[in-house]
Amino acid sequence: MKIKTALSISLLFIFFSIALLIVSCNQSTLTNKDLQDINVISAVIDIHQSLEKQNENNATVELYDSERHEIRNDTIKVFINGSKFDYTVENGLYYTKDYYYYNQNFEPIDNKYKLEIELPNGKRFFLAEIMVLKPVKAQDVLCAKNGNLDKDFAFSWKNMGDVNQLIIEKSIKTTNPKEPTVTTYNSDMDTLKISNAGSFVIPKAGKNEQVSILNFIANQIGTLNPKLLKNSQIAITGELEIRLETGL
Repeated sequence: MKIKTALSISLLFIFFSIALLIVSCNQSTLTNKDLQDINVISAVIDIHQSLEKQNENNATVELYDSERHEIRNDTIKVFINGSKFDYTVENGLYYTKDYYYYNQNFEPIDNKYKLEIELPNGKRFFLAEIMVLKPVKAQDVLCAKNGNLDKDFAFSWKNMGDVNQLIIEKSIKTTNPKEPTVTTYNSDMDTLKISNAGSFVIPKAGKNEQVSILNFIANQIGTLNPKLLKNSQIAITGELEIRLETGL
């Protein structure tokens, strides 16, 4: 018993050591003294915005050095349209932590989101800029309320602003002949490139297959400060989800 306990403790110690090594290896060695200009920084900026209400949004900013190691520095400040991000440390998998800057429910200005960064030395720089996604209305998607596929399912859309992608999700009910009392539900998804107006027909299928969700998605990229490292990026995504009634 003592041998097993000692072995378990040893394995646990090794596991923690490996986890700590992984965490430390992913951390940038840049100090406040090194962070004098943004030309040593790579920024990855993701913004999610409701397509129905522009100020229902959130944004994350992750900072890296030239080796793609995380810059973990709570003295760096990030702003979007003047609203300050919160420096956030979040528990990840296997005793790791995620470090990023977070903000939500910020107001658009002149139909744009403009980001700035303030380094530990107090210098503030333009970071990135991106256009706000155009608002859309669920009423502009014309389709049946029920997703039955006992006949062709036709639908159309208009005035969808920046929408450029459609994900069609289907629910499929299956039964195992060996266990007829057990029913399994699976999902199947198709992704289409679309414009802001159009129509589509989903062919008739069996009674155990129905359309469950029509997800209209807008994706756009913005403009970055050219002094940032080359792996930098800014993107905005928005969704309009139409849920259909299913009788499976």
